[in-house]
Amino acid sequence: MTRSHEFFMKIAIEEARKGESEGNVPVGGVLVKDGEIVVRGHNTVTSTLDLTAHGEAATLREAGLALGDVDLRGCTLYSTMEPCPMCCGAIMVSRVSTLVLGARITEASGSKAFGGYRVESMLDMALWRGDLELVTGVLLEECQEVRSAWRKQYPDRSVFGWRDQV
Repeated sequence: MTRSHEFFMKIAIEEARKGESEGNVPVGGVLVKDGEIVVRGHNTVTSTLDLTAHGEAATLREAGLALGDVDLRGCTLYSTMEPCPMCCGAIMVSRVSTLVLGARITEASGSKAFGGYRVESMLDMALWRGDLELVTGVLLEECQEVRSAWRKQYPDRSVFGWRDQV
């Protein structure tokens, strides 16, 4: 049975909400290979005090362990939020074949962190020549709502969980 991008993004949204319930910025991820979920992950920066524990990075870390390989070609990564530059780097190095995004960082949070970047600008800046298919706007409104609800609960937090705005 072929599952849609929406099916997997709904699971990523569940992960984002799980992270939010732990006090973290709500970003969820799902890594899929051959139509099956390999791992699910979410942001745990605040709850673990690990600055690298972003939703995408955590998902990629667990995927490497689950698959016994850091080469994730043939896999699709679903993320509720556009990845930051650090996570973009991890995505490039992992060789994920497809990145499916829910919300863009600037639209979901109003943040101009890192100059209001886009994944495409990170790939261009890195002169990335790998194959990465980018799909955007999957369950956009639902992903934005998760971020909006978090913003209302933590109005003093930045998109990174800091206690001041960036």
